[in-house]
Amino acid sequence: MVSINYHLEIKPSMNLEFMQTIGSIIIELRNLEGCTGIDFKQDPHDKDRFSLLLNGNNQEFIDKLFSTEEYKFLEGAITVLCKTPSMEVTIGNKKIQIDPAKKGDISLKNQIISGLDNNLHHRN
Repeated sequence: MVSINYHLEIKPSMNLEFMQTIGSIIIELRNLEGCTGIDFKQDPHDKDRFSLLLNGNNQEFIDKLFSTEEYKFLEGAITVLCKTPSMEVTIGNKKIQIDPAKKGDISLKNQIISGLDNNLHHRN
């Protein structure tokens, strides 16, 4: 089991645009081979905070995810419509925290890949 959990805060006045964009992306990502589920939740106390949890069968799911156009759109939407997110990748029982604020010039995808490489030492 593998998952990527994005903790998102929408930029001011971008909430509606974000909701519309993320909805269509989620519909497409659910059809990705190896996807076991997607959980998208809004914080009940703050309408501008969300979590997006992408679950898959194995690390191969992450590789497939990153090669899709939908992931490019997702990362673009996060970059344009959200403040810098925090992310957590879970593979089996190992959790990897990723803080993009430390490396703002590197894409979210590449930060996740780097985090996996540094923590698991066995990427294909």
